[in-house]
Amino acid sequence: MSTLDPCADSCRVPAAYGALPVVDVVPQTESLPPHRPATLRSPPGAWCLCTCGTRRTLTFVDHRVALAAGNNADWCDLVCRAHGVTTERDQDAWVALRRSPPLYPDAVTLRETTPAFLDRIDTSPGCSVKDSFASADLSGYGFRVLVEAEWIHRPPTPGIVRRRLDWSPVRTPGELRLWDAPLSPALLDNPAVVILTARDGDDVVAGVIGNRSAEVAGLSNMIILTADPDRVWAEACDVLGAHFPGLPLVGYERGESLEHAHRAGFTSAGPLRVWLIPDGN
Repeated sequence: MSTLDPCADSCRVPAAYGALPVVDVVPQTESLPPHRPATLRSPPGAWCLCTCGTRRTLTFVDHRVALAAGNNADWCDLVCRAHGVTTERDQDAWVALRRSPPLYPDAVTLRETTPAFLDRIDTSPGCSVKDSFASADLSGYGFRVLVEAEWIHRPPTPGIVRRRLDWSPVRTPGELRLWDAPLSPALLDNPAVVILTARDGDDVVAGVIGNRSAEVAGLSNMIILTADPDRVWAEACDVLGAHFPGLPLVGYERGESLEHAHRAGFTSAGPLRVWLIPDGN
């Protein structure tokens, strides 16, 4: 048995903890990085007895963080593959096997893990890694922290927002120029993706992208030009909810965007950190 595998047949978890959403029951060993209370909860008395006879403390990962990280990896995968970049995914991380398009990470961690996935990516200057649990220390590998943000989660809700903006799917490659990002026209034909713009009269005032995973839908790439941000967030959630009925919305934000997300009904699920190897420019 790997020391990173849960001991499914011999876990001892307090009954009071059973109602909380958890994923990846992981024995806490010295090979795992320090844990962040915002994403990991260790209830008193939770332990497992491995087949080797070792009693270990258990650590629990908020299920919402795992879902949001997985959805983000799905989106990165769609973007990379649309640009011809081969990717791989296992239980530890999603990785791009050659440099990802600009503004996109070369790896997204899917659970707290060792940095072994770095061997599978191009770690030359410009490489970036999304540490989905803000728990890894990659400074010893030449990385520096680029961004710290929070995963967000919003339960599915019926459409209750009276829309003042005219939201419509992007149909042509030219409309993608609203986003200063490498969005391939191939994404327009992907049924798991919806790319939306909002108009106030004849003027495009906002845009947002949604992508569907098995259990959640992602909200990302929010662009707000002249409209009221709180109005845009509320309406975007309503529109994406209609496109992906019954699915919670997830994403990540920081700063003022995080405040707008909270007012639109999102709650923070846990921290994340983006690491970058500087290119000297």
